[in-house]
Amino acid sequence: MSESTRSVSPIVPAVPIITPSLREFDVKLALFLSPAFLGNALTGVRNKLNLCLLRYVDRLGGILLGYQNLKLVDHFAIISGDDPNLHIPVTMRALVFAPAIGEVLEGEITRLGKDHIALLVHGVFNASISIPAAKRTAEARRNAGHEVGDRIVFTVDSIHVADGLLSMKGSTIHSVSSSSKLAAESK
Repeated sequence: MSESTRSVSPIVPAVPIITPSLREFDVKLALFLSPAFLGNALTGVRNKLNLCLLRYVDRLGGILLGYQNLKLVDHFAIISGDDPNLHIPVTMRALVFAPAIGEVLEGEITRLGKDHIALLVHGVFNASISIPAAKRTAEARRNAGHEVGDRIVFTVDSIHVADGLLSMKGSTIHSVSSSSKLAAESK
């Protein structure tokens, strides 16, 4: 979407929902569509936006999770110079995952590596927590008590975006649940 999206101007400020990293807000975008969509620009816009779902979109400052209330600003498009693409301004309500450095998130452990813990945030987004060198022994990892399926609260230390995919690195605050402890309690 970065090459097909030229500008963003929020119509209303972002409103936090669920967590500060999940935001829903109204936005105005300028999209470039193929002339093949001259007969139905709204279909072309939906196709373009659907390709951006679950991808990082620079102009939105996060990962587009969904959109609604999609509207064409005008009933005409602009063709500029020798570029055959149609310049079409649209408005929509966007749901965006946009974590910030220093934000506290919760993730589920998906893998315990020798030097890191792999997590999924909201069941979709990758995060990892480095294990300090002093705690990289098997005994130290067992004593930490973490297992696959446990939930950990962590602080986002860095965010990396490559090819539309976002990953986070963080540091542990504490465990929320332990799958083995919950299984033992249910017996």
